Amino acid sequence: MKKTISWIPGYKNENWASTRIRVFYIHNAINNLHEKEYKSIIGCQKDVDILIIQKFIGSRGRAIRDCTGFKIYDFDDPVGYSEIKKIASCVDLVTTDTVARKEKFDSLGYDIPCVVLEDCLDYELTDLHKTPEVSNKIVWFGNHPNYSSIKWMVPEIISNNFQLNLITQAGKIKENGVSIIPWNLNTFINNLRKSNISVLSHGGSCSQVKSNNKMIASIAAGVPCIVSQSQSYEELAKQFDLDCFIVNDNNSLKNAMKHLNSIENRKEYLKDIQPYILNHFSSKVIARKLIKIIERYK
Repeated sequence: MKKTISWIPGYKNENWASTRIRVFYIHNAINNLHEKEYKSIIGCQKDVDILIIQKFIGSRGRAIRDCTGFKIYDFDDPVGYSEIKKIASCVDLVTTDTVARKEKFDSLGYDIPCVVLEDCLDYELTDLHKTPEVSNKIVWFGNHPNYSSIKWMVPEIISNNFQLNLITQAGKIKENGVSIIPWNLNTFINNLRKSNISVLSHGGSCSQVKSNNKMIASIAAGVPCIVSQSQSYEELAKQFDLDCFIVNDNNSLKNAMKHLNSIENRKEYLKDIQPYILNHFSSKVIARKLIKIIERYK
């Protein structure tokens, strides 16, 4: 008999990356690839087999408690531990995006299993892109408050005759010498590929727990990454012997930019890491992993 999975998204639409990659894309992949065994729906219903709550309870606490199905709480960034405390007593399983975040949850002492369900590829990337045939163009993308994490790189990027493109919310960053491209879900990949290198960082208090979702999206789209101050970015780079693209000062940044300005060097960077990303983080792979988790713990 077909089982029903009901999702309560943390945010209402796909403009929020977290809800795209942890709810909507997985929901679509389940309905497209596992329709014989599962039906996935958006919205809280009482009589469902599995209820997945993302991030926030809000005013839905009673509806969640009244649900008779197997309940999963999925959290990533940003969620306060007060939110976790509110829901811990009424769920059967917790999922989260990184090993470091799972370890933090486990340390809280709740008697609930917690497993890692990685972020899937963003922007509905299902195929790998070749590296763009442009040069001397670097891109950073993200929410505007996070721009501060790469701001130390800006003088070195500009002094080495690279154009810096920032894909972010329109009107939020005022910076001389850079180009601001308003973020849009439908145009993001095309705008990303106007550059030949990405610079990404998780600098700040959450640098040890955040996921690699921006890095894997950029690489899948054909744009290699120079990374800094991020456990997940650095772990992925080291896995493929790309340590020289982990930077922490102007000299290492300059060397990494110079190296990746060559299209042949970019192809070499992408050769092994791109197939790995598609085979481990596509929405269909993460949907399949979620179903295996459900079948193991339910």
